[in-house]
Amino acid sequence: MKSQDKYLQDLTNIFNEFLETLDDRPLQEYLVKNSRLPSPRGNLELAYCLYDLTLTFNEEKKDDLWKLFSKLSQISAGTAPVNDPKEFLSFCGIFGIGAIANNYHSYLSESLKILKKASSDGRWRMREGTAHVLTKLIKTYQGKVIDRIFPWIKEKNWLLIRAAAAAFADPKLLKDKKLANTAFELHLELIDLILKEKDRRSIEFRAARKGFAYTFSVVVAALPDKGFEFLESLTLIDDNDIRWILKQNLRKNRLKNRFPEKVEYLLLQLK
Repeated sequence: MKSQDKYLQDLTNIFNEFLETLDDRPLQEYLVKNSRLPSPRGNLELAYCLYDLTLTFNEEKKDDLWKLFSKLSQISAGTAPVNDPKEFLSFCGIFGIGAIANNYHSYLSESLKILKKASSDGRWRMREGTAHVLTKLIKTYQGKVIDRIFPWIKEKNWLLIRAAAAAFADPKLLKDKKLANTAFELHLELIDLILKEKDRRSIEFRAARKGFAYTFSVVVAALPDKGFEFLESLTLIDDNDIRWILKQNLRKNRLKNRFPEKVEYLLLQLK
């Protein structure tokens, strides 16, 4: 049996038991045991199985599941620090919340409040999980979610800004040209925000900068004509962080393999 099938089978049994007893201890024990933490990579496959399974439950179960996932998502870094197996509980809570919001619009507003808070979590894995969930919600609701997260870039919180950018940095999502153009507009604004930032050494800015090292490449790959024109304009900006972000994105295979001549030209401009 494949691991994914085994996870789905196990989770189905555990969730059915939970919905009868409302005792979440077996689920927590299972998730912790199978978290693959501590390690560089948690068990994403299991988290996605939990997400997909949650989508299958009928409406009468949604309230109990919402309470469960809300509880898990709120397990703090003090209780579950980075790389502690219990961190996976918070991570899966975010995925569960996203799945319920994906199915039931009535939960969307509350889920976005929780996801906004999680986007500023000090644990990098929580921030990554939140970005994955936001991508799924953008795909489902498009403008209803975009109208809520686009303003995050105005809040002077670099972790929120990073979350907004990362939520759009999905090649499949940006096959939709309307979404690709929205992502492009967001990244245009990022440049102005970076240039205006005076505290470039903060932990939050450095985390956002690391995220921007790939998000631009996803947007440019989706809109190569104006995307490369945009990148070329960045080569004229005398700013170390902008130049670093540009170099990192130009080295991504999604650009380097598809547009080798354009990438080589721009890299030469940066020397």
